[in-house]
Formats: sequence, structure tokens, C-alpha cells
Amino acid sequence: MVRIAPDADAEALVAAIRRAIALETEACINATTVEQARCGDVAVMTKQAFIEQELVYWRENTNIGFVFTLLTTMSVIVGIILVYQILYTDVADHWAEYATLKAMGYRNIFLLGVVLQEAIFLSVLGFIPGCLISIILYGQTREATGLFMQMTPDRALTIYVLTFLMCLVSGAIAVRKVQSTDPAEVFG
Repeated sequence: MVRIAPDADAEALVAAIRRAIALETEACINATTVEQARCGDVAVMTKQAFIEQELVYWRENTNIGFVFTLLTTMSVIVGIILVYQILYTDVADHWAEYATLKAMGYRNIFLLGVVLQEAIFLSVLGFIPGCLISIILYGQTREATGLFMQMTPDRALTIYVLTFLMCLVSGAIAVRKVQSTDPAEVFG
């Protein structure tokens, strides 16, 4: 590992090191991918290229990558179902109020907006404690294992966006029954 000054050109240094260790092929000197960066038994790459190589390895070549992807996908699906159940129960509890709004002339888009507002509210209410619990668990994991784990702003934003989208999908599914209902049937 070579440590360089913050203002140094890492790519130029990588190319110079490749030339200096007398690599056999011109392709090695001008490498642009991780596979090309490995020349013989030496790999010369920037820190970012190394990080990307490690991420790809753990994500695509190990069981943990597959399990993590599977669990994440299942968590999103379960989350959509759970939020749908909450929203649908609320819609069913206020069925007469929604029918009244439809009878008064409110359009389906308004009813969708009402349910989606509730879905957004649920996304915020679910995200805040979930994020706080995650920060605490990251700290405990870091202390117990010595692994560097941190809730970064980018990670938190990504999680909130996914939570938000999950709640919107649930809200859109939950409001379908209200939109197809005839108010006369409810008051019939």
C-alpha cells in the first residue's frame, strides 16, 4: 500500500508504478478495469478501485452477498404488506367517510392523495425510530466485533427513500377498493 499526498494524481501514480515494475504488456500499463490491473502476481490500483473490487467480490462471489440481497428484498416485500395492512385497516374503518367524500363529488385522485398522505406520515414515523435503533445497533456491532460500521447520511437517505417508496406502493394498493366503490352501495 502506498500513501500519497492529498493533492497528488493517484491515476498518474498508478500508471507510473505499473511502468516502474516492468510489466510485460502494454495492456497492463493502461489498465482501466480491476481485471486488467492485475499483471502477473502484482495488482496496482487506486484505493477507490480496490474498494470497488472488494464490494463486487463480497456482493457477487460470497454467500453473504446473496443472503443479504435476499433478506433485503424479503424485508421490502414484508414491509409493503405490513404497511398495506395498516392503511387498508384504516381505510376500512373510515369507509363511510370516504364514500361521503365521493358522494360530495371528490374525485378518486383526492382520495388517493388522502391515503398517500397517511402513507408518507407512516414512512416518517417508521423511519425515525428505525434509524435511531440502527445507529445504536451499529455502535454495538462495532464494539463487539471490531468491524467498522457507521450509519452515513447517504445510507440513511437511501433507506428513507426506499421506506418512502415502500409506503407509497402500499398506499396505492390500499386505496384501490375505495376508488372502485359506488357511494350508493355504502349507504344503500
